[in-house]
Amino acid sequence: MIDADRFRSGRPRQSGREARSDEASWGNILYRGAAALAAVIILLGAVNYFYNLNQNRPLVPLIPFVLAGVIWLIGWFLRYLLTDR
Repeated sequence: MIDADRFRSGRPRQSGREARSDEASWGNILYRGAAALAAVIILLGAVNYFYNLNQNRPLVPLIPFVLAGVIWLIGWFLRYLLTDR
């Protein structure tokens, strides 16, 4: 059967909970920011590793990778606390 509401508004009608799911909560915003920051730190750590490898000092910089993991975990925990699901 054809849903007539779909043709009137241009898209299917959504219930209240589905309509609110498009809104970003503070938990998701902080998680995405923490994940982006962690990705930048990992990228810089990888660039540093390859630079050191080029200088014949093959040292793996563990502190940036651990720091990125901690930042990501803090963002994940904040998303868990602040998301209203």
